[in-house]
Amino acid sequence: MDGYGLAWTIYGVGAVGCAAAAWLLFRRFGREWALFFFVSVLALLLTPYAVDAEQMLMAPAIFFIVFEGLTDGLDAVMPIIMVVSGVWLAGLIVSLLVQLALRRFFAGSGHKPVTTPGYREPEPEDGQYVDDQTDGDIPLRAER
Repeated sequence: MDGYGLAWTIYGVGAVGCAAAAWLLFRRFGREWALFFFVSVLALLLTPYAVDAEQMLMAPAIFFIVFEGLTDGLDAVMPIIMVVSGVWLAGLIVSLLVQLALRRFFAGSGHKPVTTPGYREPEPEDGQYVDDQTDGDIPLRAER
């Protein structure tokens, strides 16, 4: 492996580590927020941009946004910002579709999500849990 490939490998491992740290940091606010920040960090750090289009030398787009933005201004980096925004939105849409598919899949299987050890949800006043619904509707997180 040449130095270019090794540099991308090390950078990729670091970016995945930053995304995992974002997941751990925001998971207390719910799975949806944790996944939002996980995808956002990956899109921001792993979107490449061509340094030299003829040789196809790539570098992380975030470096171009910061350094060319400081030297040439916002107008020079607007195309790069649009590329990163497109990758970010595509990642969020794929993440949303995966969440919806998994929610539909697990709703029909009777699978209960794993909770934090020692945590108990308070019992509802009527004695029936929201998860025990028989009408087949998938309750949203806000309804719990």
